[in-house]
Amino acid sequence: GIDQQLSETEQVISAITQANPNYVLAIALDRDGQKWFGTWGAGLSRFDGTRWTTYTTAEGLGGNYVHTLGIDRDGLLGAGTDGGASWYDGRRWRTYTTRDGLLDNNVFSLAFDEHGTRWFGTWKGLSKLEIARGKPNS
Repeated sequence: GIDQQLSETEQVISAITQANPNYVLAIALDRDGQKWFGTWGAGLSRFDGTRWTTYTTAEGLGGNYVHTLGIDRDGLLGAGTDGGASWYDGRRWRTYTTRDGLLDNNVFSLAFDEHGTRWFGTWKGLSKLEIARGKPNS
């Protein structure tokens, strides 16, 4: 019942705090049931049910302030950070920045449409990236 769910939630929150003690700003669940937690200043942590893994700029994440998370239609994790919009394919990070057409590198929201277009809310307004053959078109 609800008591068991709360107990499990409390355990997850306790584990998050131990693995990454910063504020959690965003949460996403991927197709494999892994839980992703974006933090204020300490990157992104993934919990696979047993083990925690933390990703920061050292591992290729665009920025360590993760404002938003989402899973696109292909199952890729997207993260809006203070250093652009980062995508994780399960092996490596790719980050889109102002060099690729974003209006600003502070990305606070993201969404995907049925055509695979990626939409980003930034400090300076709305950006749209269309991905063709792995290269962004703005």
